[in-house]
Amino acid sequence: MTMNNEPFLTTEEVLQYLHVNLRTVYRLIKTGEIPAVRVGRQWRFRKGDIDTWLDNQRLRGEAHITSQPQLRGSRSVDETQRRRVLVVDDEEGIRDLLAKAR
Repeated sequence: MTMNNEPFLTTEEVLQYLHVNLRTVYRLIKTGEIPAVRVGRQWRFRKGDIDTWLDNQRLRGEAHITSQPQLRGSRSVDETQRRRVLVVDDEEGIRDLLAKAR
């Protein structure tokens, strides 16, 4: 039997790690996007689960960009050329999260 020594994060650590506010973390828990375990009155998160979620967000963003249909008459974009997305949000944490999920 192997012992899983994967670190667990507290809610406060997840807030700092993802650079989001508490409301966003609760929404992610409620929608099941990030797995969490309730311990007493607090939540605990496996760091590996959070990292997997971040990786999936990046992959989902890349798949969305590459699956966009070409507009008629538009030039073909070289796949090595980096595409840009303008994000406008009044919460710095949301902007940081989206920058990490690129």
